Amino acid sequence: MEGMSAKQACKQRTKKSRGIPGEYRLYLLGNEHFNWYKIGVSSDPRRRMEDLHLPFVISLLYSSPMTFSMKTVWHIEKSLHEHYVSNRLQHEWFHSIDAEDFKAQADLAIQRLR
Repeated sequence: MEGMSAKQACKQRTKKSRGIPGEYRLYLLGNEHFNWYKIGVSSDPRRRMEDLHLPFVISLLYSSPMTFSMKTVWHIEKSLHEHYVSNRLQHEWFHSIDAEDFKAQADLAIQRLR
């Protein structure tokens, strides 16, 4: 990725990570000071957190303990977006999500798909 801008390198890594079958995790990133949270999917949630280049600090609050196919993990993500719809700020960003509640809701969504 030599010779690429940071943004181009990020897009290239994202494209590569999308091609790995069965290697995706659900995650919750958050900034508890601002009370902002991101529910998303990535093959590498820690790298995704770094790739966001946000002007504030965020932490990885949850990463699913197992990996899933993209189709499966998107269903899980969608059900969590629907569960927290009243907390939505924009797209995958939400406010006022308790990390323990999120973990419980994620576990329920995962069990429903088994």
